[in-house]
Parts: sequence; C-alpha cells; structure tokens
Amino acid sequence: MENQAVSNHQELVVPGRYRPVWNFERKFVKSPAANVSVVATLSGPIDVPRMKRALVRLQEMHPMLRSRIVEDADHKAYIHLDHVPEVPLQVIKRASDRQWYDALAKEHKRPFNQGTGPLIRFILLLSDRPKQPSELIVFCQHTICDATALANCIRDLLQLYADPTCPSAPVFPPQTLERMMPQGEAPKGLASGLKRFVMKTMNQKWRKNPFIFTRQDFLDIHKAYWQQKAYRFILMELNRKETAVLTQRCRDNGVTVNSALIVAFVKAYQDIIGPLPKDNLVIPYDLRRRSEHYKNVFCLLISSLELSLSNVIQDDFWCSARALHDEIAKKINQKSVFGIISDMQSLDGSILDTLGLATNASYMPEESPNYEKVRQFLNDKKNLANVFSEKFRDALPDVIMTNLGRMDYPEEYDGIKLDKMFFTPSASETIPLQLAAVGVSGVLTLTINFIDDLYPADDSRMEAYIKIRNKALDYLNLSDSGAKSDRAF
Repeated sequence: MENQAVSNHQELVVPGRYRPVWNFERKFVKSPAANVSVVATLSGPIDVPRMKRALVRLQEMHPMLRSRIVEDADHKAYIHLDHVPEVPLQVIKRASDRQWYDALAKEHKRPFNQGTGPLIRFILLLSDRPKQPSELIVFCQHTICDATALANCIRDLLQLYADPTCPSAPVFPPQTLERMMPQGEAPKGLASGLKRFVMKTMNQKWRKNPFIFTRQDFLDIHKAYWQQKAYRFILMELNRKETAVLTQRCRDNGVTVNSALIVAFVKAYQDIIGPLPKDNLVIPYDLRRRSEHYKNVFCLLISSLELSLSNVIQDDFWCSARALHDEIAKKINQKSVFGIISDMQSLDGSILDTLGLATNASYMPEESPNYEKVRQFLNDKKNLANVFSEKFRDALPDVIMTNLGRMDYPEEYDGIKLDKMFFTPSASETIPLQLAAVGVSGVLTLTINFIDDLYPADDSRMEAYIKIRNKALDYLNLSDSGAKSDRAF
C-alpha cells in the first residue's frame, strides 16, 4: 500500500488501556462542537459488501478507529482499545446534491459516547444513477483525529477496497510525547520551565476548588446547544483548470497556494465586513511532517503556528502573500511546534474537561438535574475554569486556516474515481474567518465554516460570507470561476 507507515506492534503494551489522553487532545473531549469531518465525492459503481469488508480491515490497520475514552476516579482520562463495537458503514440512498450537508448537520446533533466508543462514523450516500456521484462521509470526535488522519483514512479504505490482498498491518500512534518529538525539538529553556511552574501553581489552586461536569451534564448541554445552533459553511470549488492556473500563478510569485488563499480571504473580509479585531492568524501544523515513522498514523497529531497579520497585509496582493509566506517559513524553521503541546501536559487535565463545557454551560436547560449546581458554578467568577474560559475567548484568533495541501492520492480505485474532497473542521460562533482547504485529483476545495443561531433565522452572515468568497476569487484572478455560486449550507 502506498505511503504505508512502519507498523509498531511493540508500542501496544497494555491491550486495554493504551495510554493517557494528552492535554492537547483532552481539550476536545467534552466540547459539544469538537467534531471534524472529511467528505469524498466518488464516481463509479460501488460494491457495498466489498466496501464493508474493506472497512473491517481498515479498523485492523488503524486501531484508534475502535477506541474509547475512560475516566478514572481521579478524573484522569485514558484511551482504551478494548471492548469497543465494530465501526459500521451506514449506507443511505443518495437523493440530492445537498444531502451530504444534511447528513453532517444530523451527525453534529448526535453526541459520541466516549466511554463505549467508537468515536468515528462512516456514512455512504450511495447513488444509483450512473452520472451522479456518491459521497463518503467520515465524521469523527476531534480528540482522536485531525483532518489529515481522516483524509488518509479514506485513501486507505479505497485502497483496501481496490486490493483486498494488500498489506494492512496495524499502525499504532505514539504512546508518549517523547516518541512523537524528533530529537532536539523538545521544548526547553527558561521560558518553557516558567510556563510549567505557572501551570503547577494553577493546578494547586484548581484542586482546592474544582468543578467536574458529569456525563449527564454534557448530554444536556450538547442537546440544548444544538437545538439553538447550526453548523454552516460556504463552498469554494475550483475545477482542474482553475486549480492548475492558481498553482502556477502562486509558483510564479514565489508563494504557496496556502499563503495566497489566506491573504485573499483576509483582504476580502476587510473589504466586505471591515477590519479584523485583532489581526492574528493560527495555522494548524501537521506533525507528521516531522516524523517519517508516524506519517500514516491515525490520531490527533497537530500543533499550531500563531502569526500576526498587522505587518503582513499590504495594498499589493502578491507582496502580502510573499510577506506571509516568509513569516510562516520562519515559524516552521524555529522548531517550536512542539512547545505548546509539551507545556500543556503540566496542567491538570480535568481543568480542560471543565473548560470544554464551561464556555457553553449557559445553554443547560433549567429542567436538568444539575442546573442549579451549574448556575452557581457559572456565577463563581473566581473559579479557575471560568477565569480560563474568559481568557480562552479573548485569545481566540481572527483567522484559522487549515490547509491539508495537495494530497498525493491515486485517483482510481478499481472502478471508483476519487473526484474531490471537502473538509469541515470543528467551528466556532466567534472566530470571524475559519477556512479549511484540501486538494485531491487536481481539484482544490475550500470551506468557510461557522456556527450560527437557528432562531431567529437570519441569512445575513451567510450572505456576507458568500460575498467574501467571491471577492477572494477576484483577488486570486479567478473572477470568472464557476466557484462563484450560491452553494452554501
């Protein structure tokens, strides 16, 4: 199988409890909106029993597909790989072009059961018409995956479908942070030590006055949240020719497509809505790039690069793109991508559990058994989780751009053609510009993602993002693109 990572059976020491949930994963465990999905558009006839057999083998290849999260009496969380039901392939007859969005919206409203697993779902919208594609949706809890993991998972599934005899030895994720970090890249020095000291002091304060949400609290808040909110996104789909033209144009100007896309959408936002409040940018960084051993592993394996846009965005578009390109390169070369992950490990993980729900705890309905207890917690402004919640909101960036880049996947899989992919990340109500891009089979797609109020119904934000998308295409010199459509969900 192409891009097959090294199998590392020896890392699975305990059959049940695999390893602790690391803090950079744990911040997603109890958040109602912490789900990630990748959707693949597939052409050609699909043999469903054969696809189901391939999915069984995929679960053997990627053990984290059948994982669960278990919390002990001390509120320490662990990933377990035992007693988890098989991940099924749900097959639904395809009825419309927007059905895959409706399916995604439905999945957001269905909470995962972390304690029993699995924490991932596969849904095939199967077309029975030769000229209409099918869609394969992979929807997953962010704690155990990132978008690259999901995209690779689809590739591996299709390869197992195409060749049932190809090798599928288990590929286990790292069990310790030290194994994940290349030699010489572990954070050290005075700054790192000071951060850990501050976090240990916070732990002492937290343990004097902790607040732990129950599983029922999570379910009540999750249900109430999605009764009032909707996951929405705007699509930008370039065809092969447009993707090739944009790629060459960026190459001629000495920048990546990623830098050009960020600048185009930031300038478009400024034109349509106005200045960004803080002018800061976060770019998730795939740590698989740092390790050949884990390049095909299925787990959450990302850090982030944080940049200021204030000195980057200029009047000239391509000058701005080059300035951003240079800033991103500097950040990557600083070898500091593991810092935030390592430093966070010093924090008591239960704080992150509480923080994940504290930001949305106000949605808890009055009829919930613990409503009064939660209300008192929210009114306790000195509680560390509430202090963190306020700081967390203040620290959210103006722009997040997750670009998987051009995925070097085969286009054909024994009669099935991979036409394109769409990536929809976990989204936010308050981040002004959250972008997600992926390129496969010579086709680039991008989504603008946000959480919106269901009631009262108001399409003004959707209309503004459509204008931003179209203006960004103008900046990219793709004014006549067919991507200027009203496709928004």
